[in-house]
Amino acid sequence: NNWAKLTEIGESFKINKSARAAESSLIKRIWDMEEGGQTCLGGALRIATALAGQCRGSRVILATDGLCNIGLGTLEGAEKEFVAFYTELGEQALIKGSSVSVLSLVGTSCRLEQISIVAEKTGGTVTRVDPRDLTGELGALVVGAPPPLAYNAMAMILLHRGLQFRGEAFDDHEQRFWVVRDVGTITTASDCTLSYSFRPKEEIDLSGVTQIPFQVQLLHTRPDGAVMLRVQTATITATEDRKE
Repeated sequence: NNWAKLTEIGESFKINKSARAAESSLIKRIWDMEEGGQTCLGGALRIATALAGQCRGSRVILATDGLCNIGLGTLEGAEKEFVAFYTELGEQALIKGSSVSVLSLVGTSCRLEQISIVAEKTGGTVTRVDPRDLTGELGALVVGAPPPLAYNAMAMILLHRGLQFRGEAFDDHEQRFWVVRDVGTITTASDCTLSYSFRPKEEIDLSGVTQIPFQVQLLHTRPDGAVMLRVQTATITATEDRKE
């Protein structure tokens, strides 16, 4: 139940080799384990993210067949509640440059809508699999993962003042034409999608405007540790011809 203690435990293990290099000892540890008691998923995930956070680009894969029902992040009896623990967990992993993917089994109840927040924030994946296909899915998740291109990525997206973002929580009186997104660890499979629309004509009249500019400013850390700012600008042509 203690976030600080769980973090301390995770950070007490030192990473000096990859999981593949430690394969034989890891397999032995797994076979020596015995299941029992309740599902302390939140506590285990905090230890794992604290451990992985020591080495940028590390990946945590959470494979679960049950509901977190004890300790930090418990979901038992909280069916309609937002559990902030998983948001904080994702943000901490994001800062450390690690990602979390979630693998659950079809036919089990683990409240994926809560747990998947960690994956969404860190650029991980969420997968539900049939137990009979578990080996193949897990292998694809581990072996098929593209290597990280950048860590701690933050994107600022800017629109023309005549446009507005849709689905973003802005103040009613704030006519924001930019938004910032934590993208986390970036690979060739990463994406970041936003939706926009035109502002009402009484707010901004775009008559006569022929070009609409867009810009993305991406602040990120490369695998070699260099901090970079990349700016990409694009322009689309506007038209009043509905057919066109």
